[in-house]
Amino acid sequence: LMCHRYASHEILLDVLWPDPDATPDTWRWCMTKHVSDLRAALRQFGWEIANEQRVGWTLVAPKQIDVKLAA
Repeated sequence: LMCHRYASHEILLDVLWPDPDATPDTWRWCMTKHVSDLRAALRQFGWEIANEQRVGWTLVAPKQIDVKLAA
């Protein structure tokens, strides 16, 4: 994920499971779970993951970065 650039389900699917034969049947659930876990981890640093329906996900940078927290 990058700031100001959306990553669609298809892009993340290709990155997470590059071999189509290895893609689990539950890939949508797995992807949602991973994004949820990533959101929780990034939230402590002020980052967010925004979701635009039918477009994808993008990172939203914090308004201010706490240098002590990032170190």
